[in-house]
Amino acid sequence: MYDEMMEEELNKIIETSNNNILITDQDGIILYSNPKLWEIYGMKSDSYIGTSVYQLESEGLLAPSINAIVLKEKKAKRIMQETKTGHVVMSTGYPIFNKEGHLVRVISYGQDQTEILQLQDQFEQLQRKVKGYQTEVEDLREKELDYHYLIARSNETKHILKTIHNVSKTDATILLLGPSGVGKSTFARAVHDQSNRKKEPFIEVNCSTIPESLFESEIFGYEPGSFTGANKQGRQGLIEQADSGTLFLDEIGELPLAMQAKLLKVLQEKKIKRIGGKKKTILISALLQQRIKI
Repeated sequence: MYDEMMEEELNKIIETSNNNILITDQDGIILYSNPKLWEIYGMKSDSYIGTSVYQLESEGLLAPSINAIVLKEKKAKRIMQETKTGHVVMSTGYPIFNKEGHLVRVISYGQDQTEILQLQDQFEQLQRKVKGYQTEVEDLREKELDYHYLIARSNETKHILKTIHNVSKTDATILLLGPSGVGKSTFARAVHDQSNRKKEPFIEVNCSTIPESLFESEIFGYEPGSFTGANKQGRQGLIEQADSGTLFLDEIGELPLAMQAKLLKVLQEKKIKRIGGKKKTILISALLQQRIKI
């Protein structure tokens, strides 16, 4: 009675288990199996109790049989199987020994890996597509860096053009350094052409060519009647004229330090005051939305 209960309980456990289970004796005869196991192999679940795994292996239904391998090697093994129904199964088998050390049972578990492998394949395909898109994006970026009037051959110059492309989309003030003749004016124009204000004025001022006595009135402008000879209507300075666009101050290092300090204060406060004016003018578009390039 006790053995019958144990047998019934074992059958119920195997039948209701989420794992695909196959138990054979020492001769490879199938004693117990999970119905779901045979579905993977495209076989009927009630047809193989009492059948030898060696016979099923020779018929190509279990190719190879994990239970047969464990019976031969007498140790736990794991293999990948491909069934006739197109499923990929990872089978793991374990030997069971009696007190005398004789192998008396082999229990194996089969896990259907088909869906996982399909997801992995889809993921790899997606990765390849993403890599392709990244390549296309890089190609588009390279095309965006084509300024027509600039040809970059060295890696250093290409790096400069990429940096220009990145900063031109911001509202940052930009400092261009380099000896005369390296093309600072050309790079400043490239920044302007890549910016959102490319249709607005690009005003270039060579600071070394404007007399020191006139520079302040030229850059900041003046109110009517500010000094002898001043325009009766007053005049906008270059900063105001560059409103919404770009002001490039070339050779700013040639200016007196006092004038450089005034320009620095403008950059910090985002305000200017014309000569003779009483109030400072807040230049949002000229200084915040537009950058001064030095």
